[in-house]
Amino acid sequence: MTSSSESLTISSTLLIGARSANPNAWVIIVTRYSPKIMTWMLLAGVDSSDAPDLLQDVWRSVLMSLKNFRREKPDDTFRGWLRTIAQRRIADYFESRSQQPRNLPLDQLESIQSQNLLTEEIAANVSERVKLLQKCMQQVESEVKPNTWLVFQMHVIEEKSVEEVAAILKIPTYSVYTSKSRVIKRLRELLEDNQSGKL
Repeated sequence: MTSSSESLTISSTLLIGARSANPNAWVIIVTRYSPKIMTWMLLAGVDSSDAPDLLQDVWRSVLMSLKNFRREKPDDTFRGWLRTIAQRRIADYFESRSQQPRNLPLDQLESIQSQNLLTEEIAANVSERVKLLQKCMQQVESEVKPNTWLVFQMHVIEEKSVEEVAAILKIPTYSVYTSKSRVIKRLRELLEDNQSGKL
């Protein structure tokens, strides 16, 4: 019999596939969980026109931090971990607009959930972006100094604070900002080159 916590999380096979950038695993995961993420976003008051882009931001964050997901306790579920990431991106969304998230009336939840909010095209697009981002990240990692990548990994991927990273690595805080900016700048260049057909 499957426990309630197991029914809320991801299978080991899918998790291994996603961590190894298997496109089929990503399509399954994205298709399975995107409607739930969209529901969380719409209930928080995210504009429906912004939801697809925000959804892809959530999946980018998932890609970058998937290796940190652990099942150490019975209630450690993939869905719970995913919701935490989604809530952070939703908070970022409202912060960038100087707004506060709002909660829609609960009686609207059923109608929102019944909508077909994810198409195969969106799932495929997210999967392609995931593969592209991982490819670009691997290239940047090979280009920059190991310590620069470590700073980026700890601060951006593992979401440690600037002060925490600086203390752990015994470097000035400005070095954390510099390393982060350098990696992000290069990632953007690679992504833009890919979109313009230069790669």
